[in-house]
Amino acid sequence: MAGYLQVVFDIEREQSVGVSLMIEDLGALSITIKSGNEQECFDESSPSEPLWEKQCMSALFQRETDFENQVASLTHDISNQLVDLYQGTSSLVPKLIFENIPDKDWERAWLDEFKPIKVGHKLWVCPTWCSPVEPGHQNLLIDPGLAFGTGTHPTTQLCLTHLSTETLNGKTVLDFGCGSGILGIAAAKLGALETFGTDVDSKAVDAANANSVVNQVSDKFEAMMNETFFRQVGDQKFDLVIANILAGTLIELVDELISRTALSGRILLSGILHHQADAVIAAYCQHFDFKKNQSGDWMLLVGEKHGS
Repeated sequence: MAGYLQVVFDIEREQSVGVSLMIEDLGALSITIKSGNEQECFDESSPSEPLWEKQCMSALFQRETDFENQVASLTHDISNQLVDLYQGTSSLVPKLIFENIPDKDWERAWLDEFKPIKVGHKLWVCPTWCSPVEPGHQNLLIDPGLAFGTGTHPTTQLCLTHLSTETLNGKTVLDFGCGSGILGIAAAKLGALETFGTDVDSKAVDAANANSVVNQVSDKFEAMMNETFFRQVGDQKFDLVIANILAGTLIELVDELISRTALSGRILLSGILHHQADAVIAAYCQHFDFKKNQSGDWMLLVGEKHGS
């Protein structure tokens, strides 16, 4: 019978690497890890390594003809390995939950999950395979991919919503940590004269430049690796600086982002959880007066640079 067998179980963080390797050896087609207790945990130094203390792991296997025998075999193999990892304490081994996943057109199903999103008063974020919903508005054509920034995350929406209220005609803009380039491209489509994006990830830079071509703003937007940007742009200052990263990184970059913002310019700082906002403001407050915008647990700080 066509289809897949999925096994789901909870695991402690210190066991997850060993369990993942064990599951791979058993022939898993894919392994997914998410928070086991809705804990939010972010670490920009290891973005691909889940840091949740309690994790929920799911593994997908090709379904065999003898479904019951396959379940019994996986239960035996996984449970024995987990007992070893838990140093023989079988009472700590989590319960395994099996589910039959029917086969379907997974590419079509994946595409169907992404719909146009209206952000603010002027912007729609649309996958390229969707027709613009309101052609008279600014439509950002961004496909989901490896680079962060498809318009679905609250921090991206906070930044886009604010950008739609800015008067950007003739302004220069820097999107520091640009990911997919969505914010810099939005600024260009909203009238910015010149926009740069920077990132430490070459895949993000490639995606951002490709997205600028799709959105027909490649004459006004260019993404670069950070070191290339520093070398080519020098000490240029910008009317608007955007940094949708993480609170810890924003604090580390305080001198760079302050120096990049022109006098009387503005700065948008996001990727900040509400309880982190005061620490970020404290790092920048000698140079900026801030207003806060919030969406759920996430904050956008809108700063106006002053002369002191």
